[in-house]
This record gives sequence, structure tokens and C-alpha cells, in this order.
Amino acid sequence: MPFSPLTVQDRIVLHLMDYQNFSDKYEVPHQVTQRGIGESIDIAWSNVPRAMKKLVTDQVVEEKSARIKGDKRKKKAYFLTHKGYSQALSLKEELSGRMVTVVDGDASREVQVGSLPKETGLSYSFLSLAMRISNDGKFDVARAKATGATPSGVVEFVEGAPVVRSFVGREGELSAVTGPPFSSSMWRSCS
Repeated sequence: MPFSPLTVQDRIVLHLMDYQNFSDKYEVPHQVTQRGIGESIDIAWSNVPRAMKKLVTDQVVEEKSARIKGDKRKKKAYFLTHKGYSQALSLKEELSGRMVTVVDGDASREVQVGSLPKETGLSYSFLSLAMRISNDGKFDVARAKATGATPSGVVEFVEGAPVVRSFVGREGELSAVTGPPFSSSMWRSCS
């Protein structure tokens, strides 16, 4: 069963859908810049402006000047408009209902794209999973694991989180949480 590949603009719209909650923030993640979009959707970042120009002209995407986390100056950042978000939801819904063949070692089975995370045990973003479906409608689990992908929800929870270098006091709680395999010198306890 043929599976038509996603266009660059489809990939951009689906990618930006995951970052919509940053549209009104002062600091935004790198993934909404031209370079970040290019890296996320597997195209050269120098080709992103051409695709973005059409999406901005069609009022699917809006361009803003925003401070990028970890950068000293403002850059262009891109977010979906209401029209763009509706388009992204429709596209995701349409793709979710398509059937693909999941190849897991010697076994294969037919599943809907929307149920790939549950069926494969992979917690990658919807776009990362959809981009790994071959033109003949097959999703190879081993290949997806080998190439890696953007984990689902990682952006919201670890973006800007501080790095834990030491754990002050409460050794009992630390060993209860980490268990014996992890209570090593990796965690330094300061009493």
C-alpha cells in the first residue's frame, strides 16, 4: 500500500504544532527558528526560508522576532496561526487514520498511524514517527530505534531545566528513589 511522503510544508506545520504553547512566550526554543525547523524535519536549514515564505504568505504561519533560549540576541521565530493550527490538526487526523505495516523483526502487522506509539512502544513525536514511514507504507521499528527521533513531550518538560549536580542531605530518600544500582558516586550527598 503506497504511502505518499509528507511535503516539506506538511512537515513544518506538524512540527510547529508541537511548539504552539510557546507562541506568546518571551523566550522560545531553538526548534522554532529556521535552523531548528530544518534540523527537526530533516532538510537543510538554508532551504527553510523558501518554504516559510509560502506558509507566511498563505497565513498558515506567522513570523515573530523572539529571544531564543541560550542565544544572546533575538531571531526570527515561527508559529502557526489559527488557520495553520486547524490545518495541522486536520492533517494529523487524516494521517492518524491511515494504515501502515509495522515491521518488527520477522513479524509484521497492519496498524493505524495514530496508534504507532502504543503498538511499537516508541514515545516519539507524531511527526518523527510519520517521517519514518517508507513510501511503500512500512514502518520498521528497528530502523526507527536506530535512527532516533524527537521524544514526545520532552520539549515541554526538560527545556530550561537545571542540571542536578549534587543532592543535599536526605540520603535515605535518595536511596529509596534511585535504588542500589544508582546510589553511587554519580550522586554526591552534601550533609
